[in-house]
Amino acid sequence: MKERLFKVSVSDWKIEFDNDETLMLNTLIKETVSLGADGAADIILEDVSFDSKFVDYFKNGINIKSLTQSFNLMSGSGVIQESLEYSYPWVKLVNITIKSEVDSVSVVNINFHCD
Repeated sequence: MKERLFKVSVSDWKIEFDNDETLMLNTLIKETVSLGADGAADIILEDVSFDSKFVDYFKNGINIKSLTQSFNLMSGSGVIQESLEYSYPWVKLVNITIKSEVDSVSVVNINFHCD
């Protein structure tokens, strides 16, 4: 019998913008990925911290070139068995909610839709 594998933490996310800048999201608290039967995905990232300049990117409509999710799967014994990476095409920002801003750091919730 094949050993079961478990995703044990939130993913690391990478957003690449059309202006060739990249934003790494590895400080989030919660993620929800809902996959539809048609292949579309709705992604909610909660309590994400990053440089406030990227909030302006979202507000000013700089297009997202790609959204990538990376995570590890572990066995019941705590050994990493597999590293996975998924790319979501045709990403559209649905909503960004600013929860706080201190100096140059923003904490936000971000909702995406991927066709």
